[in-house]
Amino acid sequence: MTSIVYFDPEGGRILKVLVGQDDVIEANKPSETAQYIIGPEADSAEQYVLDGALVDRPLMSLSPPPETLQVDVEMVITGLPTGSEVHHQGGVAVIDDGSLEWSSDLPGVYSFMVVKFPYQEEVFHVTVTL
Repeated sequence: MTSIVYFDPEGGRILKVLVGQDDVIEANKPSETAQYIIGPEADSAEQYVLDGALVDRPLMSLSPPPETLQVDVEMVITGLPTGSEVHHQGGVAVIDDGSLEWSSDLPGVYSFMVVKFPYQEEVFHVTVTL
């Protein structure tokens, strides 16, 4: 059996991983522009293709988010790559200055996911208290 890793040639994002015979390569190609490499099984959450080889996706250098925060107190997270998307309950914010400033006037648990390929996604939760 062979591991076939299909990827986007523009950025190296892994689109699909199959384990099978060589004769399934073209039949399972996820798009016309997708390319593939044959080799070890890949994990798209932690790897991408660079110069034809599987490499680890880098971690972001975020400042540690607080676990708890008081109502109406601002949280500041730095080290976000320019163009990062921060997904949260209120929608998506695109970061253009390397930092996220956020506060809430309601107590609760809030989840955030920071996305910027090729970096690995970062997820964190903040509990807002009175």
